[in-house]
Order: sequence, then C-alpha cells, then structure tokens
Amino acid sequence: GLGPYDLPMPPVRKNLTAWDFAAGSQGWGSLMGTSDFKAEDGVLRFRTDSSDPALQIALGRLRAADFRQLAVRMKMSPHPEGEDDGAQLFWSTATASVSEPTSVKTSFRADGEFHEYLFDLAANPRWRGRVTSFRLDPCNRSGASIEISDIRLGKSGAGPRRC
Repeated sequence: GLGPYDLPMPPVRKNLTAWDFAAGSQGWGSLMGTSDFKAEDGVLRFRTDSSDPALQIALGRLRAADFRQLAVRMKMSPHPEGEDDGAQLFWSTATASVSEPTSVKTSFRADGEFHEYLFDLAANPRWRGRVTSFRLDPCNRSGASIEISDIRLGKSGAGPRRC
C-alpha cells in the first residue's frame, strides 16, 4: 500500500561535453603537479610543478559511443630546449579506472601560441561504455605556463594532428 507519492522528480544532470571557462573552471580542477590554478577571462591558467602535472574532472556518465575525439585548445610556454611536448588524456568508466590502457596521447611543439590538439578517442578499443571522469596531463615537464581556452568532445573521426 505505498505510493504513489507526489514528490518532485530530481533534476536531470546534463553531461557537459564542452567547456569554455567563461563561467569559471566548470568542474575542472588541479589533480597534481600544478600551481597558480585559476579560471579567469575565459581560460584556465596554471604552471606545472612536476614532470607529471594533471587536471581532472568528474563527469556524469557520458556515453563513449557518442564521441570519437576530444579537442583541447591550449597554449604553452616554449620548451627551453626546443623539444616536442606530449599530452595525454585518461578516462575512467564504471568498470575501468584511470590507467595507461584507458588513455590516448598526442605530441606537439610548444611555442607560446594557441593551437588545437585532438585526441583520437575512438582509436583506443577501451573507449566504450559510460565515461565517468577525465584526467588531462597537458605536458611532461615542470616549469611550463599553460592556458586552456576550451575543451570539447566531438563526433568527427579525425585523428590526432600536430599543430
């Protein structure tokens, strides 16, 4: 003999699939190896303090099959030795934690200018199920100044590209 109850339905949390940082960090935060992390003027700004800096965001439950790539528009202070830098994106699902097998990489030459970097998610066979978090390692060096103007998931099948 229970119910029906006239309780309001809880709000449906819509998964964000694009972050432009116009309204703060929009859930992105520093995980490790960064300092001076702040969102202002529509960009995330921070410095790296280790060779393994990382940002993270908790997601609702994004359906991996709906997206094939993640684009990050960022600029980074030039590498002191003029070498390539690399970025890596990790994800977790209900059945897989953040780990090397649940990640994709891209490389680039840091030159102090904004470029768009693409992570080809669909190239990894573990990009499936419901994605619950991202971890972004923007480079693998200490002492870099980084600005990210936007991050967005996309459906295009384009692979990583060098900028």
